[in-house]
Amino acid sequence: MEDAVEVCVNCSYSLYGKITFALARFEVKTLESDFGSEVSLKLLVRASSADDLKTTLTDITCGNAKIGISDIFEADFA
Repeated sequence: MEDAVEVCVNCSYSLYGKITFALARFEVKTLESDFGSEVSLKLLVRASSADDLKTTLTDITCGNAKIGISDIFEADFA
């Protein structure tokens, strides 16, 4: 078990490709994905990577993605 956070990302369809490309650089588990009027992703991320992930996603989307990070909890990444 390791410290983890849930990262929720809401973005337009036009940003989804950039985001999925960037996620490949991080160890991320997709918990949920919803493709409604916009794309919503719920991701499990190691707490130590959360700030870097948020910065990367903010940069590549020019701040146009809504990104939320939960409190730290224990999760299994195996």
